[in-house]
Amino acid sequence: MAKSGYQRLKQWRERVSTGEQLPKCKICDRPIKGKLSVERGVCSYCFPKTDEGSKANIQAVKRHRTKGV
Repeated sequence: MAKSGYQRLKQWRERVSTGEQLPKCKICDRPIKGKLSVERGVCSYCFPKTDEGSKANIQAVKRHRTKGV
């Protein structure tokens, strides 16, 4: 089930109060929240700028264009 904004805020406040630090992006130093982003070490904003991200974007565009054929 999806979490409400209140639940997310409550969890965030608990993490802050315990002093838990979120991992930071290698490029822009934003806190990383998602599982994939943590594995990559780059936030979702900076991922398309990386080599791996640009390749993934090209593959996604190709998949989208060949879908209707």
